[in-house]
Amino acid sequence: MGKGAYKRGMGGALYRQVESLEEYVLIAQDQALVEIFRRTPDGNWLLRSYCGLDQTAPVESLEIAIPLAELYEGIELPPPPEPVAATGERYTEN
Repeated sequence: MGKGAYKRGMGGALYRQVESLEEYVLIAQDQALVEIFRRTPDGNWLLRSYCGLDQTAPVESLEIAIPLAELYEGIELPPPPEPVAATGERYTEN
């Protein structure tokens, strides 16, 4: 299991047990991707994903917004994967 999968899965479960924690942010190192987990008023957790250098990730608990282009500035990222249809066939746009 990769570190990212651990943080979202087992590690994330540990974070979510901290009662005072309102929000936590995961930043991918191999693609322009930020995931923000936010506790809702009813105690559930909401996941928002921001993918692509044109996105801005709002961190409400800190009252800031993080432009992914600035976050990943100077970092060489591999090209994004091609979209794949749910059947496993390659997806092509017309």
